[in-house]
Formats: sequence, structure tokens, C-alpha cells
Amino acid sequence: MGVAMFRPFHGMALGAAALLASASAWAEGGREIPVWPLTAAPTLDGSWQEWPALGAGSPTPIETFPEDSGDEPEAAETAEAAEGKSSAKARRAPRESSLKEWTPQTELLAGVFQGRLYLTVRWRDDAKDDVYKPWQKNGGAFRKGRRKDDMLAVRFPIGGDFHACMISGATYQTDLWLWSAGRSDKAGVADDMIHRYSTKPLEPAVVYERKGQPVYIQKAFDAGQAGWEFTPNPGSSPEEILPGVKLAAASPSGSRGHVQAKGEWKEGGWTVEMARALAVADDPEDVVFPPGGKLPAQIAVFNAGYKMRKEFSRPFLLDFSRIP
Repeated sequence: MGVAMFRPFHGMALGAAALLASASAWAEGGREIPVWPLTAAPTLDGSWQEWPALGAGSPTPIETFPEDSGDEPEAAETAEAAEGKSSAKARRAPRESSLKEWTPQTELLAGVFQGRLYLTVRWRDDAKDDVYKPWQKNGGAFRKGRRKDDMLAVRFPIGGDFHACMISGATYQTDLWLWSAGRSDKAGVADDMIHRYSTKPLEPAVVYERKGQPVYIQKAFDAGQAGWEFTPNPGSSPEEILPGVKLAAASPSGSRGHVQAKGEWKEGGWTVEMARALAVADDPEDVVFPPGGKLPAQIAVFNAGYKMRKEFSRPFLLDFSRIP
């Protein structure tokens, strides 16, 4: 389904020249994004319209770059991580695609109110993919379908030598928030995770080969309840297709449920709002946001359906200098 109604925050399409960040800026940590002191908490409903009235300035356009679908670790392995699977088989390194058929026109706003960070990310996506691996009848038996949902990932360094590339060979850890249209959105959260990257063996881990050297990426959900879960095989049913995901009986809790999030697809694009306390006490591996300071971050957006496509940003700096 194609929709040509998407309008960025600024009300106009963003050209490549307007988005381009210089190599020197990237080397210094990327462009800076102001974190605004807000006069009230935004309603987490996947809409950005109230932000200007709450004291937020102009949104910042974020340039993103494509990777080949199906081979890059963040997209291809997220489902395996969610289902508790891993792979010891070396996979080839992702390549940047020369095709730019999908230009997300991504923009970001950030603000703080009463000790909570609020993020809103908006990007173009002509199709709303909010179904994840439904049960489909095939020859009289139900099998998991291949459809995947749109996603947004935001990651923050929490240790080691942070690098824009996940398979650079650098050793580091990130706190990662993963919003998924067909899974976590049902529970009003983004799954809180920790990702570890190393050239030394990690277990369990997905293994990639980079210039003949293995790179291990370990992904784990934080402790607690997600608020959503996979549905069991329905066995017998007159229906041809049944949901693969449902709300869990238990509400989101613990470290995994720290990040509130809600998305809305409208007029050919997604808007996702996230919120979390600047600091949390029950998980030392959760990032601490520094009032008055700056913190690197990076985002990736995923255009799903039957074939996953990922666009990732260069690292940028969240500037908390306006926050006392």
C-alpha cells in the first residue's frame, strides 16, 4: 500500500544536502541534538503535535544509511533474540546497499520533564507493518508465517569503545531500546535490552565474520516482564490466520519494562514516542542520562513486511546542557 501524504516535522521533504553531516562532525561524535526542558509531560500516543506547546524547539533531521536486508545483525537476529535463539555459525558482514529505494526522512525531538527523558522519532514508511509471524494454515496445520513488523531501535553506550558499526571488532556494550509495531507496542513499551560486542567468544551470541575475524554479538533482554508474549500453536481452528503475538497476563515490569513507548502510523509514516527516567536504581547496566552533559546515541529504523530493510544513523550527541 503506497501513501504519499507523509510530511516531516518541518512540513517539507528533506533533501540529502540538508541532512548531510560532515565527516569531521562525525569524528567528533556526530551532530548535537538539543534536549529541551519541557513544561509538562507529553502524552505517549505516537503524536508529536503537542511538543512545541510544551517548550520543545525544532526537531532535528537525522541522516540514515541503508544496509542489505537479511544479513545485518540488528534486523535479522532480533527475532531470534526475542525467541531465545542464537547462532554459532559465522555470517557474512553486512554491506551498505547502493540502492536507496526507501528514504525514511527521519527526525528526532528530545525533552525532559520531572526527571524523565522523552524522545519522539518520526520517519517515512509507506506501509504499516504491525503483524509479527502470525500462525498460518498450510496443508491443514498451522505454521509460523514470515511477516515481520516495523521497528525502531535506539542505543546508548554503557561501556567499552563505542563504535557506529556493530561488527567493527571493537569491544563495547550498549543499552538498547527496541520498539516493535507488532509486539512491544501492544504493551506500551520498548523492550529494554543490553547488547555486547566483542572479538572474544560470548555465549550465547550471534557470530559474524569480519575480514576473516569472528565478531560476537550477544543480545539479552533486561530482567522483568515484557507485557507481550508469543502465542502457542493453535492446533486446530477454522481460521486460516491467527495472531502470533498477544498481550501477556502480567504487565510490563522490572528493568525490561522501564521504557514506555507508543507508536502511530499515519499519512505514510511512523511517529514513536518513548520515555524513561534519567536514572534507574534497579539495573546498573541501564544508561544514565547526564543533566548538563552530553551522551552519544544512535538510531535504526526497520521497514519490514516479508523482507526486512534497515536504515541506521551515524552516532549523534544528545545535549542535556539545558537540563539543570
